[in-house]
Amino acid sequence: MISAQELSFLVQGPIVPETKKTIQSIKEFYPESSIILSTWDGMDTSSLLAIEKDITVVYTEDNFENYLMTKLEYAGKKFDKKGNNLHRQLATIKKGLNFVKTKYCVKLRTDFEVTSDALLQNISKYKKFNLNNDYKYLTERVLITGSDKNFPFFFFDFVYAGLTSDLRKIFCIDIPGREYFNYFENHIPKNISTYLGNPSFYQWIPEQYIVIASLLQNGVKIRKDIERLDWTYVDPELIGISNLVLASNFCILQFEKIGIMPRKDSLKWLLKKNESHAKFEDWMSVYTLL
Repeated sequence: MISAQELSFLVQGPIVPETKKTIQSIKEFYPESSIILSTWDGMDTSSLLAIEKDITVVYTEDNFENYLMTKLEYAGKKFDKKGNNLHRQLATIKKGLNFVKTKYCVKLRTDFEVTSDALLQNISKYKKFNLNNDYKYLTERVLITGSDKNFPFFFFDFVYAGLTSDLRKIFCIDIPGREYFNYFENHIPKNISTYLGNPSFYQWIPEQYIVIASLLQNGVKIRKDIERLDWTYVDPELIGISNLVLASNFCILQFEKIGIMPRKDSLKWLLKKNESHAKFEDWMSVYTLL
């Protein structure tokens, strides 16, 4: 068990109506923990004036291109091009981590709510479990809330909780540029039918990019051809490697065990049973194979 003074909360993302409650909930359950709010230029923080003096607010220069919704035509069909905010996410997390001075850190979104102090007991609980040294790159396991079993390295990024040094290994990675965001302008998807079911321009789902890039930049060998693959490519070997990475470096705990919950109604699906989403029991079944 750790103390609240050893823990900082890095609240990352845009300022939304839920953000004030997010910060207030942290103060309620972790009054001795530091809070860093990391966002980007242009965000209106006027709603936080009453509590801003008690937190560190970090702004990142928003000089990134917008890779959001535009029209896409592929294989004779027209779609809305699905973009993502990965560049802003990584930039604000990296800058926010520079202000974390504690041994442990929790990265969470600006629209989530802390509901208990369960992290004090659970954040370092699983660090002594067995692991696969070929795919280990973190010092202790980092807690996450789930993963998508259908895609390799798709570890949910809503909450990351662990050693600050480990979070730096995960998030202090290269920020992708145009080639990533517009990958399918010049490349054919590895699986056309999968792609047409959910067309996008970016090479990897953002959650996948974070894990794959952090593995590569920390010297972990995945597959020689990994940089030529894309999110549509799924095979048993890659899923197997993903499971070993998951079991050796992370631990899945449900939201109530971590004590952090989504506030938006549009995110309440995370609390419902979904056979495609890995839970603690799924993590244990992989762990036992190490």
